[in-house]
Amino acid sequence: GPLRSARGDEIGADNLRCRFVGYVGVERNTAATPPEELVAQAPGEFPDPLLEDGSVDVAAGVAQPVWLTVRVPQDTPPGEYQGAVRLSWQGGERTVPVRLTVWPFAVPRERHLYFTNWVSADHIARRYGVQAYSEQFWPIFEKYVANAAEHRQNIMWVSPRLIRVYREADGELSCDFATFDRWIETCDRHGVADLIEISQLGGFKTDWSGSEIVLHGWDVTDRASGRTEARPAEEVLPAVLPALQEHLRERGWLSRAVIHIADEPSVNNVRSWREKADWVHRLAPEIRRIDAIEGPDFGDSLEVWVPKLSHFHNWREAYERARARGAELWFYTCCHPMGRYPNRFVDYPLIKTRILHWLNWRYRLSGYLHWGLLFWTDDPFRSAISGGLPPGDAWIVYPGRDGPLDSI
Repeated sequence: GPLRSARGDEIGADNLRCRFVGYVGVERNTAATPPEELVAQAPGEFPDPLLEDGSVDVAAGVAQPVWLTVRVPQDTPPGEYQGAVRLSWQGGERTVPVRLTVWPFAVPRERHLYFTNWVSADHIARRYGVQAYSEQFWPIFEKYVANAAEHRQNIMWVSPRLIRVYREADGELSCDFATFDRWIETCDRHGVADLIEISQLGGFKTDWSGSEIVLHGWDVTDRASGRTEARPAEEVLPAVLPALQEHLRERGWLSRAVIHIADEPSVNNVRSWREKADWVHRLAPEIRRIDAIEGPDFGDSLEVWVPKLSHFHNWREAYERARARGAELWFYTCCHPMGRYPNRFVDYPLIKTRILHWLNWRYRLSGYLHWGLLFWTDDPFRSAISGGLPPGDAWIVYPGRDGPLDSI
């Protein structure tokens, strides 16, 4: 029902939502974390997904949390509001009173923090039994974009591989931006394109500890025959990157475009990374470069520096010098840092999630990046762990029947 104040002001029932909290298995706790920093010891069942079911079976002697979400319209007068939630079960019912304080300010509609969780079109497509980027894919994807917007995520990265490359009859390469544009337009409709974050052009030649970064090859389709073959980056990017820059300019998107070179370059391979980043920059000098980084020495080859939170802690002076030279400074978390650092693992207290963005404010870090919005396993409701990662690292929304389910 609605919530009402003593003066008769009302928050309608359509602004209230009750959801049962689901539980997922955690076979092992996050490593290198003292027991006092954990919600509970694994193995066990930990609360996370907010279920879409209107009713649940509850065994005798088992507690079942209910998560109540209230959206307060911006024009709601401040004060104390009261109402009730009615619970019913076989053999009885109970009305639980609810009291809400509405404070005399509104959260601004304008976002002041760049906030990106990486997304996988292939994971969405597999889960819902559709082909990625097909007509059946886009309505499902849009629900995930809308959900991100509800939680103030304002960036949804886009793969440069959505640009189809053709070899014309004269041997020249041309670009088709239709799918690339549709992705951005879908995000833009919901305010999830404050930045157009173009995902990585390359990666490690061997592994993270190796010394060489390589730029990946590209599929090129012969216009006449329709045959597609992989061609090296050195052949394709000199055509694609200038065309991309010009296309972004024509669409009015260039000022908010950034591009990744390779994920998590480190002290082991920074020299190779800088060579590739500088080459990309010569081809598209007006697209700023952004990367999650594992070191302090990227010089003038990077415009948006995104160090891991623990690295920002350890190398803060170096990053502050980069900022003084004009770099934009964010931070990221992933499977690290652990221990007493804040992160958003399922077995960590929720205060650690909230602290993340207090740190954005405290240290003037204008963005936050995480790799895992929805990189689900085959059964994300059974276990919160994917491979060797900490529990909850790979996704923070769950796949519902027709779209995303929130988590706590």
